[in-house]
Amino acid sequence: MILKKSNYLATLLILLCACSVPSVVPASAQKNPQAGGDDVDARIERLTRRVNFGLKNGNIQKDQADKLINDLNDIGTQAAAARKANGGTLKPTDLTGFQSRLNQNFNVVKSFNQAGARGTVSANASGPGWAKGQDGAQDPRVLKRRMKQQEKRQLEQEDQAIMQVKEQQQQEYEKQMLQKLGSQRPEILKNKQDIDQIRQNTGAN
Repeated sequence: MILKKSNYLATLLILLCACSVPSVVPASAQKNPQAGGDDVDARIERLTRRVNFGLKNGNIQKDQADKLINDLNDIGTQAAAARKANGGTLKPTDLTGFQSRLNQNFNVVKSFNQAGARGTVSANASGPGWAKGQDGAQDPRVLKRRMKQQEKRQLEQEDQAIMQVKEQQQQEYEKQMLQKLGSQRPEILKNKQDIDQIRQNTGAN
């Protein structure tokens, strides 16, 4: 009996010790406790790193990077204000709006980084030191040929537009004529019947 009582006391002591241990808050929650469960701030942080990466590698110019960073900071400020006004969490409509803006920024940053470094234009790009590009883009004959091709396409499009207008006018005319003939049909039939009656009365038949 004494042994059972000592075992019971030991178990109770272990439970009391376990309950007194303080809970550990995850590092992610400590890092951004005001986020209210959304990932807006985390996305802003990742996009900021992408912008800095593009700036460092020459994919994004300084003024472009400043504009992107300012927009991201603005999103973060507005998101924090929206959370505060809603008790610490974002409304679904607000979250959708912020996510849409972040998606737009992501696409812009992605296009810059995938396009590669942007080199400065050489002083020989125009003027006395101009040299024809390897792709022929600066060749006046190529440019003239492309202009003619574009003009030809425009003329073809205009001709197609004119033909479509003519077809629509023809269809509208035929439709009106059919409606007119349809409205005149009873009168035509009545006149025919009158003529037949007159022929019968006069013995013309």
